[in-house]
Amino acid sequence: MGNDPRFVYHLLGEIDFSGYNSGAAQPMLNRNYITQIPISLPEPDEQRAIAAVLGALDDKIVVNERIVAAAMELGAAKAAQVSASAMESAVLGDILELKYGKSLPAARRVAGEIPVFGSGGISGTHIEALLEGPGIIVGRKGTVGSVYWSEGGFFPIDTTFYVVCRGNGVSMEYAYFLLKGLGLEEMNSDSAVPGLNRDRALSVRIKVPDAHSIQRFTVEARELFAMSRVREQENQTLATLRDTLLPQLMSGRIRVKDAEKIVEDHV
Repeated sequence: MGNDPRFVYHLLGEIDFSGYNSGAAQPMLNRNYITQIPISLPEPDEQRAIAAVLGALDDKIVVNERIVAAAMELGAAKAAQVSASAMESAVLGDILELKYGKSLPAARRVAGEIPVFGSGGISGTHIEALLEGPGIIVGRKGTVGSVYWSEGGFFPIDTTFYVVCRGNGVSMEYAYFLLKGLGLEEMNSDSAVPGLNRDRALSVRIKVPDAHSIQRFTVEARELFAMSRVREQENQTLATLRDTLLPQLMSGRIRVKDAEKIVEDHV
């Protein structure tokens, strides 16, 4: 009794429960098995100190995620404002194309710096990009109508479309927020395997702002993407630091005071 809940949360995250499943047809975690797992349990005061160190990193990650979400909401609002003031109209297919991604089975991938996008988002990495960034990926099969942004080179697999902008001064940044607001997830095909109905999507009538308005919006959007990228990169660093400190704190290999100094430099 008296164990710190946040410490227990991190402690459970360190345990590999996969070897404690029971049931053949439908594996499930057996409570009777896991009660026998040996653990190292510090005193409550030490637990709270460890939880506070790790919690500072978790809290900073959450703050960064909220900033990124707010930046994207602001971008969407600005894009909607630009669209609302537009005088011209067209169908979506007049300003962009949705092209098929390319098959890249997991067995053929070589882990690298290039994100591999499926309809559910990044599903791995590869050493070779199919396309240079920035780019937009749209879910075709699976998570239908999902829309993702890639700042650098990327590899969209065959469950996705990627976007190619046509003329009229439409930027990739404007196209991203436009697509996010079209409700593509509702444009399923009527086939046995649900997928994005490309013809239906490309026939949606939209307002097309003038080139100057799009250019001005694009400058603002790039600033939002740049800020979001900094926060996301920081989160990757924070998560790596947390995952490195966690087992060392749990095992006592590093003292809490030493960990606090490390964390202070990052938060």
